[in-house]
Amino acid sequence: IGTGTPANLIQDDQAVFSLLESSLAKFKDHDMVTVYDHIVTEYADSGAAVTEEEVLIHFRNESAAKDYRSLHYDYNPRTANIEFVEVKVYRAESKSVEIISPETIIIAKAPADSIFWNFDSVICPVPRLMDGDALYYKIKRQGLNLAYLHEISDEDFRFIPPQEGYFMDTLYFQERHPVIEKTYDISGPRTKPLQFSMANGSINTTVRFSENQWFYTFSANDVDAWTREPNDDGYGETALKLALASHPSWEMKSKWAFEHNEPQFVISDELRTKTMEIIKDTPLEVAWVVWR
Repeated sequence: IGTGTPANLIQDDQAVFSLLESSLAKFKDHDMVTVYDHIVTEYADSGAAVTEEEVLIHFRNESAAKDYRSLHYDYNPRTANIEFVEVKVYRAESKSVEIISPETIIIAKAPADSIFWNFDSVICPVPRLMDGDALYYKIKRQGLNLAYLHEISDEDFRFIPPQEGYFMDTLYFQERHPVIEKTYDISGPRTKPLQFSMANGSINTTVRFSENQWFYTFSANDVDAWTREPNDDGYGETALKLALASHPSWEMKSKWAFEHNEPQFVISDELRTKTMEIIKDTPLEVAWVVWR
């Protein structure tokens, strides 16, 4: 796929095998690469968004597939929905395509005693991947996560974001393995243009508009694998990423986030007293769990 070529333009499986063959010329020393990751999002005036994402990962060495025994995404069912639209395995040896049945997909509910985040998980088991195999999957997301759909209905926008009227997101363009192409197309109402900013590298950007909508395209090609450096701040702070918001200013977004998040970290005297009462005379490891 060339720069800016939508992944969903690949109509037949033979084209995918040809693409995998041509991609071998890049990042020859790596055991796995993301051949493409194509995301399209539309956000509404309410800030709610719908998305579809297509990913093709090539495993040049079987050992690199150990973390892909399944695909899974966590989500809060009260504010979002995620589903697998299609999952395929492209077998290198037989040049065949294995389609993963939707019946194998599992929805794992959050434990009843979960006290931090009541997230469900949607899990798609993946058969064993061998040398040269590739994994393709398409997911549909609605709500607080990314999204893209071919046909969008009012029902798709039913998940309203925490700050109603504004869309916000952070997207990473770098993985722990090389990425040959990543493209993010996003559109929204003319009344809610995006603020956007990149960190830890550069991302290609184009902006268009019509009478009623803005259209943004962000892309990156031949992105090296992210690797940890001594004393760095971790993947979240040092990987190539894009921050987006439909707020008039970053200050407005930050102020809202502070005002709505900070109160939950305030510890009252009553809470401190009750906690000390509970952990009195308990083993240290138990007291630590209660204190958290």
